[in-house]
Amino acid sequence: DLEEHKNYYYIAYDNFDTTLKKVIDEGIETYDVKQILMNAVEGIEYLHSKGIIHRDIRPQNILIKNGPDFAIGKLSNFAFSKELPPGFDLQSISRSLIPTGYVARELYEYYRSEAGKSGERKKCIDKSVDIFSMGIVMFETLTNGFHPYCKGEEGDRQYNIINKMKPNFKPFDGKNLKLERWQVEIARHLITSMLLAPSERPPASDVLNHPFF
Repeated sequence: DLEEHKNYYYIAYDNFDTTLKKVIDEGIETYDVKQILMNAVEGIEYLHSKGIIHRDIRPQNILIKNGPDFAIGKLSNFAFSKELPPGFDLQSISRSLIPTGYVARELYEYYRSEAGKSGERKKCIDKSVDIFSMGIVMFETLTNGFHPYCKGEEGDRQYNIINKMKPNFKPFDGKNLKLERWQVEIARHLITSMLLAPSERPPASDVLNHPFF
């Protein structure tokens, strides 16, 4: 539910059973992670259709609720979200960005730039930052916890993203994937496209229409 009062919006959530982060860390096998990932992308698509970018997509912020037939995933934590009018870039943004290891390079650089400090509109940050983050989340979920930009601390991963390290797809050759073998190349194709340069990343609608889902 959503309620509006003066300059604030209040969002009421159901009680949720766990997070995607916990599912990954504990290796829980009872969830259909493909369904949960699809739900998360559906949430991103909805936000983007309203001109909003989330800017903090990561497993901790994907909540899971058990249903009678299957579990569903929901996006949470909109502290860094921002409404973007068509054709505009970020303005008056917070300087409290956390290098989580899921932040797109261009977004991190904007926060650290002089333009970001002054609020100048010199660099366009668009919806593709959420697609990049979701690509990492999908990789990590399907490989049982491996990160495409190395299995280090969050700061190390962010450092590798900033320095244009190529994503490491070797975990996709392992035996512990949460995929059937025929799905591996399809998933690899989708995630690879989500981790490309901003202008080359697919919109959320194309992600949902990909054969993987």
